[in-house]
Amino acid sequence: MPIIKPIYSVFGGFIDYFKPKKKQAFDQVVFINLNGTMKAIGFITERDINSLPEGFNDADSVLVYLPLSYMIGSYAILVAK
Repeated sequence: MPIIKPIYSVFGGFIDYFKPKKKQAFDQVVFINLNGTMKAIGFITERDINSLPEGFNDADSVLVYLPLSYMIGSYAILVAK
């Protein structure tokens, strides 16, 4: 069973994300240009920057979630609007 639990939790989370009755955390897809040569697609996760810690609460920024392959990891980055 130790092998099945991680697989089930990944698929369960994926299915829960697309349930229509649940309010989705990722309501807007964004395109981010990284240093002029790389591009990334992410999801806005937090528009209210006041809830973030001191130093991360720039009013002209949003928090963006950048998932990695196979949902193994991700980045949450603060970018200018």
